[in-house]
Amino acid sequence: MEVSAKMLNYSVLKDSISVQLVCGDAGDPSLPVKLTALQGQSRHLLIGDLDTKGFVKSVGIRKGIHILLHLPCTQYVAKKLFYLMTAGENIRIKLAGENESKLRYLLERAAKKTGQSHGDLLRELTTFKNKHDKIVEGRESIEELSPRFQEVVICKLSRILKEVGADVQCN
Repeated sequence: MEVSAKMLNYSVLKDSISVQLVCGDAGDPSLPVKLTALQGQSRHLLIGDLDTKGFVKSVGIRKGIHILLHLPCTQYVAKKLFYLMTAGENIRIKLAGENESKLRYLLERAAKKTGQSHGDLLRELTTFKNKHDKIVEGRESIEELSPRFQEVVICKLSRILKEVGADVQCN
């Protein structure tokens, strides 16, 4: 899910960085419902050019849609947030779906176990022969995969991890 938002403020806490965002509905009346469904969940997030994992602490729908996120408390995240906030412009927020988050997690584990980079492993798993015996080159980015293709790659990664002794199941 992708939304455009403005960063109101952020606070560096002991264990996390709390970020307050406000966004309009951008013509999608179901956006508050979609965002509220993510409340209380950890998700992979893309905030502007900051790629991180975070927790959707709360979603409020009074005078705009307010989102409260908790991000890892690192110097890198704090610096990126500072630059995003001082720009004063709307930023693109992308919250990964459940399949995308699971795929990122499995890809990370499988890449460590096999010693391959994320992109190389993903390209290998998504390369295939079509019905005309022509090789279709795989993708290097999760964002390029359809939801159905993400499910297929999750099952392939689960098999790889099972072969190397990790306890992961394919749904």
